[in-house]
Formats: sequence, structure tokens, C-alpha cells
Amino acid sequence: PGSYQPDQSQTSCLACPAGKHQEIPGQDYCAECPVGHFCPERTVNPIMCGSVALFCELGSAIVQSADEGYYTTPQDSESTKREGQAICEVGFACNGGIKNACDGNGQYADEPGLSACKTASAGTKPTPDHQGVESCPAGTYSVGGTDDCSECGSGEISNAGAAGCRTCATCSLGKYQIAECSSDRETQCGDCLKGKASMGGEATSCTECNSDGRYSDEDGASICKTAPAGSKPTSNRQGTEVCPAGTYSVGGADECSTCGEGERSEEGAAGCSTCSTCVPGKYKISDCSADTETQCGDCLK
Repeated sequence: PGSYQPDQSQTSCLACPAGKHQEIPGQDYCAECPVGHFCPERTVNPIMCGSVALFCELGSAIVQSADEGYYTTPQDSESTKREGQAICEVGFACNGGIKNACDGNGQYADEPGLSACKTASAGTKPTPDHQGVESCPAGTYSVGGTDDCSECGSGEISNAGAAGCRTCATCSLGKYQIAECSSDRETQCGDCLKGKASMGGEATSCTECNSDGRYSDEDGASICKTAPAGSKPTSNRQGTEVCPAGTYSVGGADECSTCGEGERSEEGAAGCSTCSTCVPGKYKISDCSADTETQCGDCLK
């Protein structure tokens, strides 16, 4: 056994070469080593490959180890009798001759011949077939390594492909909130117009500058201004106008006050002054009024 002799005139047998075998003595040939087995020189009975990580093709003299990223075939045969190898398909990883589906949490395989599954990175998740990845949609996030993206919480927002959510913005000074943010849309803000003001934040409207002496003469004001001395707010609260002669204002008032009897003022006055009297040698032609001074004339010879 394990030998042959094709020439009948010989007195000795030849050893079966590697890759062949012969179980029966006195034969004139050696048979090919069957698939799933290997046959060293002078083999009588073929030896099973012995492991799922190994394979033996027809006529194998030695066992072969499966390459990384390959699995042994056929898969439905005994694990000790594999006869070939095949490259790992997309969606799978192969190591030690075994093919495993990359269907674990956050796993995928987007190319053939992988020896290990890939893990979805932050801001992504595996596709349903686990053959690639896709970005998390706006309003969701992923820190990586999970099958699904998580929803942002209340008052939070994210862009597509986010690794985390951020707090929704608040409106800046001089603006008001037109619309609250949602998980995929930022807070919408608008400018306050003249006559109004806002400190921003979560304010949903601008404050009218309608309290005593208040006004706003520019768009986007954060606070209402106070009318200075000698002036009052305009009726639309978008500016100021000076107090007319005969009136006054110390500032911060909606109306100018009228000077009292015996008092007068110029336009834009912060207060009234006492009417003057005629000096010696002069006489009073007319009394003063709120907006005119006492009129005096010279005494004649």
C-alpha cells in the first residue's frame, strides 16, 4: 500500500508521489488525492484536511490555510473536508475560514474580502443591508457603533451627519422670536423696528416704547431710549422733537410742560426763566408771555 509499479518485470514498487494515494497493494497506478483531503508521499489512506480554516483541492499534497478575507468551501460540507476558498462578499467578514454576517449593532462591510466588520462612525448608521453607511438625518445624532440614530431632545437641534445635538439658539439683542426651533430647524428671529425694542432671548415680540418719555429711533434696538431734557418723543415713538417756546421738559416725559405765569422759555428749553423787569429809566410796554420777553421802552425828556 502507498506504492505502485506500472512495469510487471520489476521486483520492487514505487512510492506514490505526493498528492496521490493507493490503498491496495500490487497496483500499477496511484489515485488522485480526493478533495477535502491531502496526501503526502507514499500515502495509503487520504488524510482529512481537519479544520474549517483549512482546505484541500483535488490532488493536494499538503493542506492550505484560508487567506484572510476568504472562507472555505463548500460551506455545506463537513468542516474537516473543505476543498477550496472564496472571497468574502460585501456584508460579511471572513477569518479563519469562517464567514460571518456583519449584522451586529453598528456593523457593516462595504467591500469584499474583509477579515473584520467595520463599525459605523459618529454621525452615521449602517444601511439596512449592512453593506454601507448613511448619515444621520437632521434632528438626530449618533456617537457611532449603533444601528440607529437617536432623536435630539426638546430645545435641541442637529444638522445631518451629527455626532451630537446642540442647544437651540436664542435671538440676539434687538430681535424677537418668529418661530421656535425644532429638531431640524434653527430658531427663527426677526429685527425689532423703530419704536420698539427687545433684549432678545426667548422674547416672542418686541416691546413697544410707549412708556413715559420713551422712544426708539433705529431698527434692531435692544432698549428704548429716554427723551433728553428740552424734548419729548414723537407720537409714533420713533424719534424726538424739541419743546416749543413757552414750554419745557426736564427729560423722560411724553409732553412738554407750559411755563407758569411770569415765566418764559426758548424752544428746546429744559426749564423756564422768570420774566425780566424794566430797568430804571424804562417803562413796560407789554407784559412778557410764555414765549416772549417783557417789552420795555425809554422814558422821554
